Amino acid sequence: MKLKFKLISGSGGVMDVDQIMQKPCGLVAVGKITSGGLSKGEMISIQNADKMPIYDGLKRIEKNHEEVRGAIQGELVGVCLGQTSKSALIDYLINKSQ
Repeated sequence: MKLKFKLISGSGGVMDVDQIMQKPCGLVAVGKITSGGLSKGEMISIQNADKMPIYDGLKRIEKNHEEVRGAIQGELVGVCLGQTSKSALIDYLINKSQ
């Protein structure tokens, strides 16, 4: 599914997400690191307007279909989130009230 949003790490890394899908590992977000970097196990947030952010952990990071420990600015990666489901994320991003 095509939804545009950002994953923001506690260390300041930012990933522009272009696509999400539900996989056996959990919710997978695919996109480009636009600032800083991301590391496996790091906490991220997803923010939408006036709603409370969603917080989750990076369970897995893949680059070119291989698992990596981290990714830096300019890299295209897929990340698996530990707790957030696809349906909960879509509801959070699309619905106005929450």
